[in-house]
Amino acid sequence: MVQVDFESVKKSADILRDLKNWVAVFNNEDELSGEARQELVSQIDKIAEDLADVHCVLKDKEAEVSDAACDRATDVMREFKNWVEIFKTENEVKGEAEQMLDDTVGKLAESIANIKCQ
Repeated sequence: MVQVDFESVKKSADILRDLKNWVAVFNNEDELSGEARQELVSQIDKIAEDLADVHCVLKDKEAEVSDAACDRATDVMREFKNWVEIFKTENEVKGEAEQMLDDTVGKLAESIANIKCQ
């Protein structure tokens, strides 16, 4: 049976968890509005839902991540990156918080792109 490599998915899940934890800290330190915090968490949850749907298929006797699942995860990450740029501007996210958000989103995109099958 072909399945997603647990460690490759776990890395993405860990980054999502870290991002949610950071949002909680950021919210407390910078007094992010409740609406803005909820929207950010909602966007993170969308990625988690798509990550949970990533699965493997056999293609020419080789195990690989389903094209449809990969495309959806890639689309959601692209939308999330664009949304984060608007979010940072509207909520005046600057300095260390901005760098942390950018770095984490970059790591998440990379980890999702590197999900493997076994």
